[in-house]
Amino acid sequence: MPRSARGLFICLLTLCLCVSAANAKTKSKSKSKSKRCAVCTQFGIDMPISLAAGTVTTPKFHVVDDDYSIAIQAQWSMPTSELQCRMGFAPDPSHPNCSTRPLIDVQWRVYDGSRIVSQGIDNGWSNRFDGGQQALRRYIGFFHGQHKHKYVVELTFIKNASMLDVAKPHLIVAIQGPGS
Repeated sequence: MPRSARGLFICLLTLCLCVSAANAKTKSKSKSKSKRCAVCTQFGIDMPISLAAGTVTTPKFHVVDDDYSIAIQAQWSMPTSELQCRMGFAPDPSHPNCSTRPLIDVQWRVYDGSRIVSQGIDNGWSNRFDGGQQALRRYIGFFHGQHKHKYVVELTFIKNASMLDVAKPHLIVAIQGPGS
């Protein structure tokens, strides 16, 4: 092959390889964008969970520089007093008019990468609740989020509270509102 033809062939081969590599990079970027977090909200998490004994971990999520609450929310799909008692609702320390002990017994951690930024335990009776027509929400923890950081929340349920799964529980991580 003449020298000029060989140079042209090498030039075309290099061009083809560059175009192919650029195309592969674009495809991998579009694949990573299609793996969006299905349970992420604008600044937190709203994900269905089971309350069976074991560990639940959220995907990584972005926050703004603000205070966040971690809550377990359950729909009113069982009698009001039963749901309140099973979730440990106590408007004041003298409350317990329930025939059963609360089922919520959870250890929680918030990670920024591999670093634990906040952690705690929530069990027994609590007055950190919020409710509406659709659901009852028990606040189990709080943390401060820093802008441009990605967090993961990990809950470890000590007791089996799966009987509450009929109430379609969700893990809610959200910016603290008034009264949280």
